[in-house]
Amino acid sequence: MQAVTDFKNKQIVDGIVQVGWILTGFDKDFHDCTGMTADWARIKNWAAVEFKDPKAIEAQVMDAFLHKYDQVFPDINAIIADFPAGKYHDTGDRVGDLLIAVLGTVGMSQEQVAATLI
Repeated sequence: MQAVTDFKNKQIVDGIVQVGWILTGFDKDFHDCTGMTADWARIKNWAAVEFKDPKAIEAQVMDAFLHKYDQVFPDINAIIADFPAGKYHDTGDRVGDLLIAVLGTVGMSQEQVAATLI
């Protein structure tokens, strides 16, 4: 997964953008995750808006990363370790935590996300 390679190379923004691209086209990739069926449409719609213009989110991601480094860095390290080890469920949990930390939860406005950085 390109996002893991980006994280290994300390290209955090690029890695998060890669995750966004995965989420915008994940229908066929996540069909086995039946426990989240109700959430898929919401997540896909959110990702389509959030990652519409990857350059537009770059500043938001960097700001969140700087303010939440202690929260974000362990998630990135876990993703780097878990994905190659085949721990895909754990990887997914950490990717979710990472996205929430830097972009907020599904439905949060950019202003609401910015308020979490103070």
